[in-house]
Amino acid sequence: MRSTRNITNVRVKCQLVDREPIWPHPYESQRYREKGDITRSRMLLWWFYECWTRGLRHLVPSVTFIAACSVAALQIAHHQHQVGDFVVLITYWTQLTGPLATLAGELSRLTERLVNAEKLLVLLEKTPRTKMHWPLALQVSRRRC
Repeated sequence: MRSTRNITNVRVKCQLVDREPIWPHPYESQRYREKGDITRSRMLLWWFYECWTRGLRHLVPSVTFIAACSVAALQIAHHQHQVGDFVVLITYWTQLTGPLATLAGELSRLTERLVNAEKLLVLLEKTPRTKMHWPLALQVSRRRC
C-alpha cells in the first residue's frame, strides 16, 4: 500500500500543467522558469548569428559577381576585351564559387556540431544535485510516469 502511494505522488509531480512541471517548492519553479528564459535567449542569439552568417555567405559572392560583371562590361565597352571573355568569366565563376559555397556550408555545419558536442560534454560532466531513493526510482522507471 505504501509503495503505491509513493508512485502516485511521483506521478503527480511528473504531470505537466501549461508545459511546466509541478514542483514541490516555489523556488524550484522559479529556477526552472529562469533557466528556460536563459535557454530561449541563447537560442534566439544563436538563430540571429546563424541567419547573419548565412546571409553574409550568400551576399558576398553575389556582390563580387556583380562587381566582376560590371568591370567586364566596362572593359568590353572600351574594346579592351571581347564578349567571349565575358562568357568565359561567367562559366569559370560558377565553377569556382560552387565548391567554395559547399566548403563554407560544411564548415558551418561542422562548427554547429562541435558546439553541440561541447554542450553534451558539459552536461555529462555535471554531477546531479538531487539524490533519488533507488527503490523508488526503480518503481518509477518500471511504471514510467
